[in-house]
Amino acid sequence: MFKAIRDLFTRKEDREEVIELPFEEVPGWLDAHEQEIQDELMQHTAASREKIPKIQKQLQQIVASLESAGEQSDAHPRLRSIAKTALPQFVRSMRQILAKEPSGDPEEFYATASEMLKGCIKALRGQGKYLFPIFTEEMREFRTGVRDLGTEINAMTGAITQARTHLDRVADLREIHRDMVHTQERHAGMLAEAVQAEEMLGGHERKVLELQEAISRLERDPAFAACSEMEQQIRALEAERAEMVRRSAGVTLPAMQVLRKVEKIAGKRQDRIIRDKVRRLRDLLADLPAGQETERDALLLDVMPSVLDLIREGELTLKNKEEQHLFSDDQTLRNELSGIAALFRDVDDRLSRTRSRLADTPVLLERERLIMELEECRRRQQALQAALEESRQQIEKMSHTFADLTERLHERTKDLDDRDIAVSVEMLPAYAGHGAA
Repeated sequence: MFKAIRDLFTRKEDREEVIELPFEEVPGWLDAHEQEIQDELMQHTAASREKIPKIQKQLQQIVASLESAGEQSDAHPRLRSIAKTALPQFVRSMRQILAKEPSGDPEEFYATASEMLKGCIKALRGQGKYLFPIFTEEMREFRTGVRDLGTEINAMTGAITQARTHLDRVADLREIHRDMVHTQERHAGMLAEAVQAEEMLGGHERKVLELQEAISRLERDPAFAACSEMEQQIRALEAERAEMVRRSAGVTLPAMQVLRKVEKIAGKRQDRIIRDKVRRLRDLLADLPAGQETERDALLLDVMPSVLDLIREGELTLKNKEEQHLFSDDQTLRNELSGIAALFRDVDDRLSRTRSRLADTPVLLERERLIMELEECRRRQQALQAALEESRQQIEKMSHTFADLTERLHERTKDLDDRDIAVSVEMLPAYAGHGAA
C-alpha cells in the first residue's frame, strides 16, 4: 500500500504511465495527500508564524511604555484631558487583545492572529485616535507594528486559502468513497436477501404444485364423486325452496294486502287489540318460513271473525279472486299457510340432513383444508414476488448510483491531482434472479 502511495507522489516528468490506484487504497492515498497539504501549509506559513509572536511582543512593549510616557507640553489642554481618560481604556483593551498568543496548527494560529489584528485595528480607530496628539511617537510605533502584523497575516491568507481548497477536495473524495462503500454494502445485503427470497419463493412454488396435485387426487377419489352427488342434491333442493318462496308469495302477498286494510279500519275504530294482532300477523306472513306456526294460527283464529264481519258489512272490499278465495271463510287462509309451512319443513329437513352428511365427509373436509392451505401459499407467493420485484428495482437503482459515484470519483481525483491516476473500481454485480431481464 505505502509503495503505491509513494509512487503516486513521484514527479510527473519521472512517471508518464497511468498510475493504478486500487479502490480499497483510496483512503490511505487521501491520508497521504492530506498530510502533504498540511506539510506544505506548515512550510509556507513558517516565516509568518515566526514573525507574528515577535510583533505581538513589540506591541505589548509599546503598550507598557504608554503608561510611563510623558505628555507633550505643546498639546492643547482639552486634548490632554481627553487623552488622560482614553489612555487607561486603550491600555486595558490592548492588554486583553494581546494576551492570547497564537499557537497550534496553521489554521488555529491564523484564527488567533486574525482576531488579534481585528482588535488592534478597532482600538486604533477607537480610543487610539485620541492618543496620537499626545503620545505621537509611541502611537506611530504601535500603528507600524499593527501594519506589520497585517502584512504577515495577509501572507498566511493565500496559503491557507489554497490549502483549504485542496482539503475540501480531499473531504469531497472521502465522502464519495464512503458513499460507494456504503452502496456496496447495501447492494450486497440486498442481493443476499433476494437470494433468500428466491429460495423461499421456489419452496412456495413447489408447495403450490404439491397441493394442487393432492387436491386433484382427492377429486379423483370415488368418495369425492359421492360428495359431488350430494352437492348436486343440495343445489336442487335450494332451487326447489326458492321456487316455493316464489309460489308462497301468491298466498302471503294478497293476504297481507287485505290485513293492511283491516289494520287501518281497526285503527280508525280505535280497536287496539285487533289492530295489534293484525300487525303481528302481517309480520309473521312477511317471514313465512320462520316456523312460528302456532302463534300464527292462534292469531288467525282471533282476527278472522272480525275480518269476515267487515267483509259482510261491506266495509272491507276484496279486489280479486285470490283475496276472495283466501277470505271466503275462516279456514281457507290457515289451511293454505299450513300447507306451505309443511312443504318448507320437508325441504329444509332434507337440506339440513344432506348438508350435514356432506360436511362430515372426510374427503371433503380434507379438500377444504388443502384449498385453504393452497390459497395461503399463493398469497405468500405473491407477497414474495412483489418483494423480489422491489428488491430488483432497488438493486438496479443502487447500480446506477454506484456508477455515478464512480464517475464522480474519477473526476474529483483529476481535480485533486494532475497526474494520470486511474482508480480501479469493480462494478456492482447485476441482479440475475427471479424475473430479471
